[in-house]
Amino acid sequence: MRKDWLRKAVDVYSVETDDILGTFDSVTEAAKFIGCKASNVTANLKGNWKYKH
Repeated sequence: MRKDWLRKAVDVYSVETDDILGTFDSVTEAAKFIGCKASNVTANLKGNWKYKH
């Protein structure tokens, strides 16, 4: 089974200014840009993450 949720477009916003920093083709690319794991980005997208990074 493919993990299609890893291939959806993701917008990355600045916490301070709420501006879009970039749009990425996948969760993995967004995580590399931010400097964290893809699972952290996914948890944040699903609302399971307590903190914004």
